[in-house]
Amino acid sequence: MVTKAYIKNKLECGIFGILSVGYVILYILITFGMKSGDSIVTMIIKMVVSICVVSVSLFFFSRYIDDFGDAGVKSIAYFMFGLCLFYCIMFFIDKQSNLVSILKGENIQIWKICIHKSVVFNIEILMTPLLMIVIRSCLKTDELIKSKMLVMCIVILHSIMSLSLFIEQWNNNTYAFQLVYLLWVSVCWLILVLAKSKTSDDKKSKYKHAAASVILYTIFMFILIIAGIMIFKREFMPDCSSKSCMYSGYFEETCRRLDNRGSRMRAANIADFIFINAGRGLLIGYILSMVAFIKIAWDFLGLKYGEYKVLQPVYNCAFYLLFIKIFAGICYGLRLSTWKMGLPFSGTVSDVVCDVVIVILLLISNRQNRMLEKMLL
Repeated sequence: MVTKAYIKNKLECGIFGILSVGYVILYILITFGMKSGDSIVTMIIKMVVSICVVSVSLFFFSRYIDDFGDAGVKSIAYFMFGLCLFYCIMFFIDKQSNLVSILKGENIQIWKICIHKSVVFNIEILMTPLLMIVIRSCLKTDELIKSKMLVMCIVILHSIMSLSLFIEQWNNNTYAFQLVYLLWVSVCWLILVLAKSKTSDDKKSKYKHAAASVILYTIFMFILIIAGIMIFKREFMPDCSSKSCMYSGYFEETCRRLDNRGSRMRAANIADFIFINAGRGLLIGYILSMVAFIKIAWDFLGLKYGEYKVLQPVYNCAFYLLFIKIFAGICYGLRLSTWKMGLPFSGTVSDVVCDVVIVILLLISNRQNRMLEKMLL
């Protein structure tokens, strides 16, 4: 039987897909306008091939995605604890020896091993939802004090590891900014879900404990950030004073259409490019389309079915990243923020592929929501 909810969902899926493809095409057209030659053609070919391979692979394996069970969750928890502890040991060695360098610069070097921090950032992005799955499964199957202490140590050590890796670049890129946001929202979600799943009759008491835990973790993260920026002598917010001339009168100066190639090359991101080259009308339309895009993504997330979906933390992180890219990207494009952030479906080939993965994960989440909706009726 075709219902209004079914029609609405199909309509949302259609709009979501059209907007995703439209954003990719828009970025390709803008890139063509900014560059020319074999490099842009090669980039587009790589992007199209990568998107096709990732899309086919994810949809092919999506039928097996619910088979991710709780088996061996304790072993994974201990492994993650060991990994985070190993990093903290390296942290202290970094201060005492020249053989290890993990805090400063764009690379992590341990003896002769050298890894760029962008690679580590992607690993951290993947590790965060995996941590949430492991912790939730661990506390579901075992609520002993020993397990709770293990979980607490993992969260604390992983938070320290994530922030200290990127806090030195706090004002130069958004790695630390994104990880702080991702970690904080993920841990807060986990605390609330665990509080909700408890069978205690005293609802006020369990939600008070959950609220206290969220506040304590927020204070802990804030202290970590303050400590990091004091150690590396950074400002809490990026310094805008040196860029005041560039920002003053920005809207007045750029409301005129600028068609020369140099202006295109200076465009910070898609929102900035549209505003400079097409005017306010199209910019408002673009921002409204992004608002619609994130609203549909929120519907696809399906938090009310989260307790029945093992991979809900993965879908959560996909949505969190999409939200921060849209929000921070628009703020940067409008010169309201100095944190450099590209909007979804723009940047390098890996950035675009990452956004495609986010979209596919949210579509998979939506499909599971519909299946659970039928089962729970």
